[in-house]
Amino acid sequence: MKQQPATRGVRLPRLTAGAAMLALLAACSVEQPWQRPDAPLPASFKEASGEAGNWKPAQPADDAQRGQWWRVFADPVLDGLEHQALGANQDLQAAAARLRQARALAQAAEAA
Repeated sequence: MKQQPATRGVRLPRLTAGAAMLALLAACSVEQPWQRPDAPLPASFKEASGEAGNWKPAQPADDAQRGQWWRVFADPVLDGLEHQALGANQDLQAAAARLRQARALAQAAEAA
């Protein structure tokens, strides 16, 4: 005679309890159907009229030279910080070194 493993006796009550919990949790899900809230928009958010004078194309100026924009604030501390940042800029120093090197090579080529 075969003996059944003890786990079968434990498995059935666990499955039954799990199914009962799922049924109870599903029954607790009482949700009303979603409805869009009624929120009138102010007239300032309405679309603009189709008149040609109301629209104009964008004119990006990302390429424009900015110059020394920080001078607008007339702050000596900011001026000093900008001067310090420009002096310590590794990219500018490398570009200046390449320029000096190119000029030296050009002078050497002319002398030869």
